[in-house]
Amino acid sequence: MPAIVVRGSNGADLLEQDDVDERDGTFFGRMTLGAGSGIARTFSIHNAGTALLRIGGAALGGTGADEFTVLARPAPLVAPGGSTTLTIRYRGTREGTAAALVVISSNDPTERPYLFLVEACAEGAPRGQVQPSRF
Repeated sequence: MPAIVVRGSNGADLLEQDDVDERDGTFFGRMTLGAGSGIARTFSIHNAGTALLRIGGAALGGTGADEFTVLARPAPLVAPGGSTTLTIRYRGTREGTAAALVVISSNDPTERPYLFLVEACAEGAPRGQVQPSRF
């Protein structure tokens, strides 16, 4: 049977997580509104089972999902003991906190789908700087 395990940047299993944390990469941090290309985080997806893990896709849901983008999708097949990665970017185009639910579909019968939260914050321009007008 396949067994999906998703780990954050510190190697911690993200299942049963009820909050975001900078240590595991689920809290992307704070950035200046619209500055740069955003903040990206990579999560590893492991197959801890004994059969081939089929990943149907990774999607983002929730009210803040439009502030996040899937940059790199996981491989569709993961052998037992193998792994793949999922990279998500926070764009920071709206001031305030944005949160999204990451939904990974697979053939793991016990984690269908696998869910975890991500969150980040964009703040206004630093003092003394003026945001350009948008017409």
